[in-house]
Amino acid sequence: MNYFLSTYTDRINPEISTREFSDSIHVNKKLIFRSKNIAENLAKINSFFFDYLLQYNIPLPQIINKSTFTFVHQPISFFPFRLKILNAFDKRNSRIFLKKEFDQLQIPLFEFYIGEELQHFVSESHLLSFEIADANEIKMMLRIASKANVVLKSFFERRNFNLVEFNSFFGKCDDKIFILGDFSPIGLHIIPNQNLESAIFPNKILTSKQFRKYTDIIHEQLF
Repeated sequence: MNYFLSTYTDRINPEISTREFSDSIHVNKKLIFRSKNIAENLAKINSFFFDYLLQYNIPLPQIINKSTFTFVHQPISFFPFRLKILNAFDKRNSRIFLKKEFDQLQIPLFEFYIGEELQHFVSESHLLSFEIADANEIKMMLRIASKANVVLKSFFERRNFNLVEFNSFFGKCDDKIFILGDFSPIGLHIIPNQNLESAIFPNKILTSKQFRKYTDIIHEQLF
C-alpha cells in the first residue's frame, strides 16, 4: 500500500478522516524506511505546507484537530490514484525523449498513476472510461494541482532548490474536491539548483539514513 493513503484511517469513526504519522515509512511492499522520531518531522512538514497553501486559497479539507503525530480532517472520500506533476525530466521520460534527467521543463507535465502501490501509469481516458472520476472532477484536480505546484515551486526556488516532482492526492466531501498532499519527503522531490554532485536525489533514496537526511533538508527550508 502506498505510504500516503495507508496513513489515513476512518474505520473507527466514519464521520472523520485521520492521518497518522509513523517512524516506519512503507514506500511500497519492498521498501520500508525506519528512523527514530522522524514521525514528528513528517507531521511538521505536512502541517507547514498545509497552512502555507491555505494562504493561497487552495482547497484543503478542514482540520478538526491536530496533534504531534495526527491530523483529524472532515470526512473525506478518497480518489484511488495520484496526480504526479513533473517540473523536470524524470528517468522514464528522459529515456523516451532523449533528454538529460532533471533538465527543467518549460511547462509542467501531469501524469496519473493507479494501482495498489500507485505504480501504474494511466491516461485521463482510463479514469473516465472506468468511471473512477468524471470529467469535471479531473478538470478541477488539474486546476488545483497546477496552482499548488506553482506555489510550492516558487517557495523552494526562493531557497535555491528546484521542485522537480510533486505527487498530489485528492479527496471529495459534499461534492467539493480537496487536495490532500502529499506534502512530505515522499511527495515533494527537490534538488539544489547548484552543487548537484553532493545532492541527495529523492528518487534514488534506498536507505533509512538517506531518507532521514533528505527529510532534514526539507525541514530546514521551513524556517
